[in-house]
Amino acid sequence: MPERGRGSGLIPLGRLTKTVGLRGELRLKLYNPQSEHIDSLRAVYVVEQGGEVKRELQRVLPLKGAMVRVQLAQIDSLQRAQELIGCEVLMHRDDAPADDEDRHYWQDLVGLQVVEHDGRTLGKVTDLLETGANDVLVVRDAQGRELLLPNIPQVVLEVLPEQGLIRVRLLPGLLEDDEA
Repeated sequence: MPERGRGSGLIPLGRLTKTVGLRGELRLKLYNPQSEHIDSLRAVYVVEQGGEVKRELQRVLPLKGAMVRVQLAQIDSLQRAQELIGCEVLMHRDDAPADDEDRHYWQDLVGLQVVEHDGRTLGKVTDLLETGANDVLVVRDAQGRELLLPNIPQVVLEVLPEQGLIRVRLLPGLLEDDEA
């Protein structure tokens, strides 16, 4: 079974939220509403009680926003579909579109060292938050203090996963000790 996490073989895609109809179809809420490649996937991994289970995607229908309707292989009844509500759905990295220099998968950012453009270390990315307007990098320093950085071009100058690094320029007011 492929590993999860930074540099692993599985990428979180979304979560199954509710059943649709009586034949086992489910609604999948995508973590990234711009995931345009889901209809080209042949299989996904569903995180069930026993671990990740590879399931063939038999049908994908786009719905509004970040929702899609899916039919998974061997899920052919309402009862069986109900057992999967709340389960996370993953895709294999080999099935994902290649990163470009301006777009990266969240899981690849977690653990990267964040440094200011002048070389000062700010900490490591521990999480990301989706706010609607833009994603936010959650950065913790060596003392455990948390810094929230908007993932916008004015702040995030470079993402260099191969070097384990994100280079940023802090806007006024982003650090608590900034005096205006």
